[in-house]
Amino acid sequence: MVTQFLHTLVIFFMSSVCYGQGPSPCPSSRWTVVGEDTKCVRFVDNFRLTAGQARNWCASRGAALLRFSNYDSMMSFSQAATIRKTDGWWSDLSDVGQPGTWTWGGNEKITPGALAWATEPTDTHHVENCVSMDSTGSLNDDDCTQRIGYICSYTPATAGTCGGEFQSAGMRCYYVSLLDDPAEKMSWSAARNACLTQAPADGVTPVLASFTSADQLQGLQQMVQIASTQGKRWVGLNDRSTEREWAWADATRVSDTSIFNNQWKHYPDRGTGHSCGLVHSNGQMEEADCTDKHHFACQINNSPDSFVLVNGLGCPSPWIRGGNKCYFFDRRHALTHDKTQQFCSRMQGSLLKIESSDERDWVLQQTISGHMFNMWTGLKRASDASPTWVWDDGTPADTTLYAWNQQPSNPVFRDADCAFVNHRGKYNDASCFLQLSFICEMDTEDVPCPKNWLSDDNNDMTTCYYVSTNATDGKASWQEALNRCRQLAGLPDAHLVAINSQSEMDYMMSLMSTNPYDVYWTDLTDKEIEGAWSFSQQYEGTPPPIPWDQEPNNGGGHENCAVLFVGGKYNDVSCSRSAHVICERPAAGVHLNSGSSTTLHSGFLFCLGLSKANQYLFLPLFVIISMLCQRFCSFG
Repeated sequence: MVTQFLHTLVIFFMSSVCYGQGPSPCPSSRWTVVGEDTKCVRFVDNFRLTAGQARNWCASRGAALLRFSNYDSMMSFSQAATIRKTDGWWSDLSDVGQPGTWTWGGNEKITPGALAWATEPTDTHHVENCVSMDSTGSLNDDDCTQRIGYICSYTPATAGTCGGEFQSAGMRCYYVSLLDDPAEKMSWSAARNACLTQAPADGVTPVLASFTSADQLQGLQQMVQIASTQGKRWVGLNDRSTEREWAWADATRVSDTSIFNNQWKHYPDRGTGHSCGLVHSNGQMEEADCTDKHHFACQINNSPDSFVLVNGLGCPSPWIRGGNKCYFFDRRHALTHDKTQQFCSRMQGSLLKIESSDERDWVLQQTISGHMFNMWTGLKRASDASPTWVWDDGTPADTTLYAWNQQPSNPVFRDADCAFVNHRGKYNDASCFLQLSFICEMDTEDVPCPKNWLSDDNNDMTTCYYVSTNATDGKASWQEALNRCRQLAGLPDAHLVAINSQSEMDYMMSLMSTNPYDVYWTDLTDKEIEGAWSFSQQYEGTPPPIPWDQEPNNGGGHENCAVLFVGGKYNDVSCSRSAHVICERPAAGVHLNSGSSTTLHSGFLFCLGLSKANQYLFLPLFVIISMLCQRFCSFG
């Protein structure tokens, strides 16, 4: 290794000036504001990582390895460099893949004069491709596999961004403590206080994560899973005030537990005393003694004014847009091929599938610029030992869209049924049990319906439907079916199918024709008022009469939910009965109002159009109208 003197580097020359002007914009004492461009910087010298590991560690905290933007910012580092006695810290400077050409992160050119090497780095064996800074303020070209400290930096939050170590998911920003930091393993109360110290900017108050809708829970689950594929984190859920009455960290009572009832790893035991809630990396929830020590997840709400939605351009964080797809390049985890499939699926996506030369070239650009070595894709053999290669969904792979680094080995002699792509865009066959990073993909947000949902245009509105089968997720009770719809849709206004037009009924019959001997749950119930059948959502216009099949008869006095048969007939049954599921949700960008309205609820209109079998002769009509209006109408 040849040490190259850099005119003096450093870090805290401007920090005292910044501190004197007001509160630090950095999230905690571990981060220090630096330089005229007010970056937050963190020295990590208490444990050592390779250059690649250090880069990923910083990225997982919303930061990057240290970069110098110009000569002045470079000069501001020397004071901090001299006060720490260590082997040095990794910067983001390297010439990996392009010997002699130094760049930031492999894809950003250095501003002329920013580094001012005394002499050119000497690396005669081409093994010293990464750059570290030592305590004397000198730069060294080192072997990237050497383990030393490192420096992370980021620009503090501005209006409308998460900032700090928070990452965006929908309208919220999350901080998920990482399992490699033992200092962040603590009790629930300590975690609640620790969130306060993570504020990415002055005036922002983080709290333990909470969720009041299925989409918020899904966003949190994704952030936890991205942080690590194992482990669990404290969230704000607790019953410390009153046993078995769940509340959030701010004492707000949980009004709808159905959001997470199906997520419990073990359903809460009423005899365990006061408990606090944990979210696992696989999305399951668990209750635990609040004094137990675990890592945690914090949240802040982002301002709605900061989000400008441009049709067709958005991908959910941390996915990135490429053509008509969103991509997630995971370099933090190393999993078997089967585990990567499960990971991508839980993220509402699938493993990479190359479908055009443009997509192939774009992915190649990402793998080269991001130093992404050997990542699982969806390419695999059609069956064990088959010479034919297909994508994960069974589609035959177009051989013009991928090239082998080496021709696949004879599968008879080597169990190599899956394929990964290297940083130069070449594919290798390998054992599916090999643990590698991976690339997920999914449709962009301008696609109206989620994966595995069907879309239908009716009355100038696109609606999404999910139909269960015995081959997928089978049957469920009415409440289980509703919970499943919310979970699958990731939207609070998702519900069981509510048919309010003949054209929609015709479409349902076409979907149900593949399973003609089964019945399907609908959103129609009389749970609120016995005999008054209604939907949970309100719709414009007058829906047609309910085509009952010689029903409802309320057999046994507890048939309060309605199922739909092939042929378009309804029957009232017990809500605990098992039936198939048809979920309904608005397409992307469309949300229905399920609250009160100045117009009559569609359920009331249904009641007026019922068949002779259900004329409510046992109640005067004005009583029915009065009860329904009190329930479903509001008047200015």
